[in-house]
Amino acid sequence: MIPLFFALADTIVAPVDPADLVVVTEWGIVEIDRSACLAVGAPEGPSLPLPVDPSYCVEAPVVWFQGADFSGTFTVETPGRLTVTYPFPDAVEEGDTGMPSTAVWRLAASSLPIMEQIERMVEESPAPAEQSMGHFGWAADIWREVRTHFLHGTGSVWMERFLYYECLVDDLFDAPVEDDADWPFGGMEVPAMVFRTGTDGAPEAAACRITGTLPGEGLDFAAYDRGLLLSTLCAWSIPGFGSDRLEALADTWETRFTTVPEGAMLIVFPIPGEYHDRISTISLRTDQELQVAYKRLFLGMVTV
Repeated sequence: MIPLFFALADTIVAPVDPADLVVVTEWGIVEIDRSACLAVGAPEGPSLPLPVDPSYCVEAPVVWFQGADFSGTFTVETPGRLTVTYPFPDAVEEGDTGMPSTAVWRLAASSLPIMEQIERMVEESPAPAEQSMGHFGWAADIWREVRTHFLHGTGSVWMERFLYYECLVDDLFDAPVEDDADWPFGGMEVPAMVFRTGTDGAPEAAACRITGTLPGEGLDFAAYDRGLLLSTLCAWSIPGFGSDRLEALADTWETRFTTVPEGAMLIVFPIPGEYHDRISTISLRTDQELQVAYKRLFLGMVTV
């Protein structure tokens, strides 16, 4: 049952006519580790250890569109490097490091029922090329349940309900790894949820506020409650983000949040907006010259 507070996520505050507005929503997880980060699209997939130094693996940024129907160009750019993109973008550009850093999709978005969309694509397009969902394929059906536009490529042939990418970025928090017992929270003030495994083997959670140091003793742990997770995600997101998007986040990552090694704590916290451009920038240009609103939520996740 969705808490009443969670309904705020469905409140749309728009200063323009909704017929002239496209809302782009995105969430992703930044998994932080002192020794390695796992290049996976969603938990439980195969993993590839990568050096930190300090790099941050940004996992499962999923992008949805709602509002006015449109055609246009969507661009993702990262100061780091892109490691996964889905569907295949129409263009990929290299950054200063010689690694892929920009992906461009030419697409159209419509609220037409799925069968009408399929029939239109079959009539107008050749058979789409097969695209592997890779290691995040198990979560794709969760993301397709979100009540947003249907998308299809206009520069290439594909149809989907979301866009997806992963990236690696450096120096996200300007926090040194070495000799810093409070890494990565030095100087940061953020709300957080802390997860652990209780003495009976069941997951427990506590809400707290981090003020530059790691959470210590005195946290008020209680049996894990999904309702608390959902209402917390709502509080951390922008009004109008969409409860179905937050539930998709919980459905994707809940098992990871609540499976913590004995004696450890998993800290999940919202990354402040001023850091988002250090992860990536997203941009939608519509052929119809519509106004675009962006609602982004990135969560940091670190085990201590």
